Amino acid sequence: MSAPTDDASIGVFDLKSQLSSVLEHVLAGQIYTVTRHGHPIARITPIAVASANERRAAAARMIEARRGRKLGISMKDAITQGRA
Repeated sequence: MSAPTDDASIGVFDLKSQLSSVLEHVLAGQIYTVTRHGHPIARITPIAVASANERRAAAARMIEARRGRKLGISMKDAITQGRA
């Protein structure tokens, strides 16, 4: 497997026939622009995984944001509803 580059283009037909290989490259950090008839239609990028410290900091920010706000529902329900 070659080293990841900044961005690569791949047509829909090639993507369908090479999906497993493309996903392995994405796991290694490669970003693909998917094209149809030469026109970009989508981008495939690796998902950034938050570290434990980043998750703790996000939770702390949510708790701090809730202080003084009376939602009338639990924080979990507020998050589910997109209210927090």
